Amino acid sequence: MKPLRVTLGLLTIWMVCAGFQPETSDKIAKSTTRDIYREMLVAINAERTKEGLAPLEIDEKLNEACGWMAEDVSTFEKLSHTDSRGRTPDVRADEAGYDWGFIAENICGGAKTPKEAVELWMKSKNHRKNMLSPQAKHLGVGYYFRPKSKSLSYWVVLFGATR
Repeated sequence: MKPLRVTLGLLTIWMVCAGFQPETSDKIAKSTTRDIYREMLVAINAERTKEGLAPLEIDEKLNEACGWMAEDVSTFEKLSHTDSRGRTPDVRADEAGYDWGFIAENICGGAKTPKEAVELWMKSKNHRKNMLSPQAKHLGVGYYFRPKSKSLSYWVVLFGATR
């Protein structure tokens, strides 16, 4: 089975997510990119709405940066905000053409669904802070499924706002 790459959005935060079940990831692997974008966007915006914050909108440039990073994280199985080329989230956003004034990233390995990734991030002070930043206006999402890897599913989101 070839790895599946799906890009989603815009915030830089990372953590290991436990509890992976292959049958759930198979469902994710069969989802369309738009389905996964929508699920992540809905889950994140639900948390923002609870806090009285404006909803985010998907940004394709951030999706590009996140998709690349999700594949990179899955390849090297290292949950880090610095990729294998030594680039940080701000540099990846720049290279994707996103003229950012604010950028933050969340990364997760092993979550079964976008909703599970968001639930885990909400339990982490720094990840929660990124997700609920009033500065964020846009979301980028990346998802990569790598069958023979430690975590199997890898999620990357970027939260951003342009200048």
